[in-house]
Amino acid sequence: MLRPVPILIAAIMVLAACTVGGGADGSSGAPAASPADRSGEPGAGNSDSSPAASGGGSLPASITDPIVADAATRLGVDPSAVTIVEAKTETFSDGSLGCPEPGMMYTQALVDGYQVVVEANGTQLDYRGSAPGKFRICTNP
Repeated sequence: MLRPVPILIAAIMVLAACTVGGGADGSSGAPAASPADRSGEPGAGNSDSSPAASGGGSLPASITDPIVADAATRLGVDPSAVTIVEAKTETFSDGSLGCPEPGMMYTQALVDGYQVVVEANGTQLDYRGSAPGKFRICTNP
């Protein structure tokens, strides 16, 4: 006779493992190191090569530089014209990174990540991510 409870538990564990592996944006759901661990990396904070941050933050250039480059391309300006308004680490309540999109499903677990708000020519863009190079623009905060 089969015991339904252990089989059900095993099935739930397999499904949970499948959903924890990736966020809706294709990222892994959690960075290799927590944002607090990255603050001690070389290049942490704003380097001379990064635009000055009026809102400040202690994110490494490996996170902010690709975001500044992306914003410059999207807004059609030189990267030096992009200002970092805010840059901070954050623990989001789920895989949506605090920016859910209608009709999408997200990992229901705490996700260490970051938020970077940039501005150029009066336009602000709100970036959210979970690892260096893994970011998206939040249009529905």
